[in-house]
Amino acid sequence: MSATASAPSPFLAYASAAPNFVDWAGGEAQHSSRFHDEIDRLRDLAAGFHRRGYSRTTGPLTSKSWDELSRTVSELLSQPQPDRPHAWRNTDLPTDDGYRHVRTYQTSVRKVARQFIGTEDVAPLVHDLVGATGYQLARLPTTLPSAPPAPTGGQASNLAAHIARATWGSGATAICLAWRRARPGDTSKH
Repeated sequence: MSATASAPSPFLAYASAAPNFVDWAGGEAQHSSRFHDEIDRLRDLAAGFHRRGYSRTTGPLTSKSWDELSRTVSELLSQPQPDRPHAWRNTDLPTDDGYRHVRTYQTSVRKVARQFIGTEDVAPLVHDLVGATGYQLARLPTTLPSAPPAPTGGQASNLAAHIARATWGSGATAICLAWRRARPGDTSKH
């Protein structure tokens, strides 16, 4: 009886072709229903779906670049309280609550980038994906200096299981621990 090799899966072919961890994770995430759900949630948040839009303050958040959104919030925080549009005026606390949706959106985008791609450094790419159609994250224009090489073999399988939330083959705790150890910028290897 002779053993014949099975045809390689397209997912495994992509994993071996990815130049770094971030591109590999982006390729895995585009096939994850969890990632699709999170991107759809971010699209609703960016459009102001549950608030009937953001017409008075920013308009749809996808109409602005990531840098413009960041500048909007940081410029507002640097203004005196009475000069902030839409801020609460009857409080001693510095607020920018008229633009809280921008902070909430940016925090959510960073969280999705960290959970599925492994680093918050790709939040601008996730923001661009939210403004586009589909679920394929753009490749990094340049490699992140701290991005490790793409995983292979069993490690790639475990990390892909984390992205997809599949727990077969090894325990969920082990999968989460492997993810935390492998993602870029994580220096704690315990």
